[in-house]
Amino acid sequence: MYALTLDRLVGQLGPDMPVASMSTPMLARFLATTYAHLAPASHNRVVATLGSLFAYTTRQGWTPVSPAAGLERRRLRSGPRDHARTRAIPEAELLAFLTADHPVRDKTLWWLLYEGAARAEEVLALNVEDLDLAHRRAVVIGKGGRAELIGWETKTARLLPRLLYQRREGPLFLADIAPAPARQPALADLDADSGRARLSYPRPSTPTAGTDLHANRFS
Repeated sequence: MYALTLDRLVGQLGPDMPVASMSTPMLARFLATTYAHLAPASHNRVVATLGSLFAYTTRQGWTPVSPAAGLERRRLRSGPRDHARTRAIPEAELLAFLTADHPVRDKTLWWLLYEGAARAEEVLALNVEDLDLAHRRAVVIGKGGRAELIGWETKTARLLPRLLYQRREGPLFLADIAPAPARQPALADLDADSGRARLSYPRPSTPTAGTDLHANRFS
């Protein structure tokens, strides 16, 4: 991370830029143009790397103060435990629901929402090709159209291969049956092999009867 960030910084500002001339606005522009796509945790690691770099230059007397000190960190998404405590239903009730017997599709969806601390619309918009199964992560489009990285843990990692069953592309979560001819969705929302469409927002079973995904605080 350290060497890569330094190489990119030199590439943008130029090898002849004096260290003492680097300012907070310069670094902010560097972050905005080079790392705008990163999720908050990854973005904050780059900020920490810059902080470490300029703490060293300040100790050496090459910079009067660290220009990285004024860089803003992004707000992190909460983890599963913190996320669960803010839900509309009690955590014990939620975990009882998650561990109950459900169809593989619904079980995978709920565990991914829980472990990824993700919003329902973000996860339902995922395609198979968006998944990085080896590293247990995927890029979702968050609020404001910003690309963000979500991750998952063991439960989701075990369920995803069962859900995919050798599928390599198309919507990750599919409806139970193919849509009627009069209600054909966009091609991007269709699975070419089965003809089934992307799962829509209110379909999966929910922890509390009669509610939808939003009411159960997964969105």
